[in-house]
Amino acid sequence: MIESALRRPRVRVEHVKDTIAVLPHLLSLPPYIALRDAINRKYANRILQDVGLCLCLHDLLDASEGTVRYGNGAVYYKVKFRMVVFRPFVGEVLVGKVKSCTEDGITISLDFFDDIWVPADMLPETSAYDMAESTHFWLSSWDASSDPHTSAPDERAYIDVGEDVRVRVEAEHFEDVSPKSAAAVKAVQLQEGETAQEEVKVPAYRLTCSMDGQGLGVLSWWGGGGGGEEGEEGEGEGAGEGEVQYVDE
Repeated sequence: MIESALRRPRVRVEHVKDTIAVLPHLLSLPPYIALRDAINRKYANRILQDVGLCLCLHDLLDASEGTVRYGNGAVYYKVKFRMVVFRPFVGEVLVGKVKSCTEDGITISLDFFDDIWVPADMLPETSAYDMAESTHFWLSSWDASSDPHTSAPDERAYIDVGEDVRVRVEAEHFEDVSPKSAAAVKAVQLQEGETAQEEVKVPAYRLTCSMDGQGLGVLSWWGGGGGGEEGEEGEGEGAGEGEVQYVDE
């Protein structure tokens, strides 16, 4: 129980204003329940630019009288509510699992969020990539001036897929991934010479983290404890609040 609590990432609460549609098949429910379900359906697992990853409704603050618009039979409410949002601060320490490894770096997963990247140059100083094992390894007591690849296999501490690791957030990145018009796509293709048929998809929100530091890296390196700094302060309001306004119905 304690270990599980310490592994929970810090979250924050954001104020949101929006117009929410309650569809006809939900109108038999109490208004609060119908609005709660409609808000979660619209916002849960959604990235809001410069806000973070929405997880779930925290509470409903205010709602107007419902109005019916012509066309679909839905009832529309102007509402103010608070969403639980995942957005760790720079310098925060997270505990996750290694999802994949390449020569360029390591991808970390928190189960609900997978866009965490640890570049190879942010691994511990005496680290290297083992082509045969397809993973990185660390040498805890190794002369930095010597080639790590000359080390014996039993000297290497491997960072294997599935390992629990502790990482520190170094930077966050928000990308505008909204659909582009045909004219905008054509202009980009003309400018870039139409070299690529399909663009590489960039996540709307991602984190760059490091393992270079005391206590960072595979948990078993430091005694296997599951604790970390990420869960020591409370969730919800104490983790920070902000305000956003979205009206896109």
